[in-house]
Amino acid sequence: MYELPDLSTLTSEQKDDLIRALFSLVQTMAERQKELEARVKELEDRLLKDSRNSSKPPSSDPPFKKTRSLRKSSGRKAGGQKRAADVLTDICGLPVSAAALQDGKGQAAKVLEPAVSRIAEAIKWLA
Repeated sequence: MYELPDLSTLTSEQKDDLIRALFSLVQTMAERQKELEARVKELEDRLLKDSRNSSKPPSSDPPFKKTRSLRKSSGRKAGGQKRAADVLTDICGLPVSAAALQDGKGQAAKVLEPAVSRIAEAIKWLA
C-alpha cells in the first residue's frame, strides 16, 4: 500500500499532481470494477444454465443439482394397488390380517362374513 505523504510539506503544484494521480487511479479502478462485475454476471449466468435451458447435454448437468420433473401431478397417491387384506378392511370396517385369510381353520369365513353381508346389502340396494 501507498503511504499518504505529509500534505503540509507539499507545494500547491505537488498537491495538484497528487490529486491528478489519485483521480487517474480512481478512474482505472472504476473501469476494472465494471469489467469484474460483467465477468461475475457472465459466470453466474453460465452457472444457471443446464440441459433444460440451453443446448447442453444432460450429462453435463452438475451431479448435485436435482432436476424437477416436467410431469404434472395426477392428484393420486403414490404407490401400487391395495392388498386384499386392505380392501377387506375397508369393506368390513374391521382390521383383517393376511394371516387370518391364509388360516385354514375357518378363520377366513369369520372375517369375511361381515363383508359378504355388506356386499349383499349393496347389491339389493342397487337392484
